[in-house]
Amino acid sequence: MRITEDQLTLYQFTTCPNCLRVRQVVMKLGMNIRIKNVRKDPQAREELICGGGKSRVPCLRINEKNGDTIWIYESNDIISYLKEHFA
Repeated sequence: MRITEDQLTLYQFTTCPNCLRVRQVVMKLGMNIRIKNVRKDPQAREELICGGGKSRVPCLRINEKNGDTIWIYESNDIISYLKEHFA
């Protein structure tokens, strides 16, 4: 089953260096995904903690078509995932 951009949400904040690395890859790949700033959006922070179990960023949430949700926290893992599925 192929993942599409509308199934992805990146939880991050602007000044985080690892978040910047991930955003640069998103831009380089020409992707249009939801990006939520957990420092400015308390609801986004709550989603991250309740769904993924940690308040760390960056975090990529993947909503699979079967209803499962995957949370990827490490920037290198996120970048690898994006390149593998969208490059």
